[in-house]
Amino acid sequence: TGPRWRRDGRIRFSRLYQDNRSEWRIMNADGTSQSEVRNPEGRTILSWSPDDQKVLYQKQSDASNIYLSNSDGSGEMLVPFRSGNWSADSKMIVYHQRVAASNFDIFIYSVEKRESRNITNSEFVEFDPSFSPDGNKVVFSSDRDGKPGRSRPRASRKR
Repeated sequence: TGPRWRRDGRIRFSRLYQDNRSEWRIMNADGTSQSEVRNPEGRTILSWSPDDQKVLYQKQSDASNIYLSNSDGSGEMLVPFRSGNWSADSKMIVYHQRVAASNFDIFIYSVEKRESRNITNSEFVEFDPSFSPDGNKVVFSSDRDGKPGRSRPRASRKR
């Protein structure tokens, strides 16, 4: 699951097993030379930054929170979201979060500043955000067309 291209042209992905184990692996684009990437003990890695220097993960002893650290485990910090998508330069993570009973907004988390900012701040439901390749725009789904249960992609400039 979760295949992602690495900058070196190889692919990082997670392999899931029937007994609920998972492991991260890296392979060449043609499927050869698979190798396991060891998870630090007690952590379930959710995603790697595009530069392979940082990881988002969950601790097995604390399943209610998500943490960010350097890939070697140093510099651990709690983050205010459950999942998100990295910018290509690994400096930001875009995510959606509930702000009211029936309202989700889009936020950008700065890895360097360790802070989030709301970039949509609307009464609509907005979710599933992703950065443009240059990191200057965010695309996301929204119910702004007024039809419940339907969504369509929207784009927003990073502010």
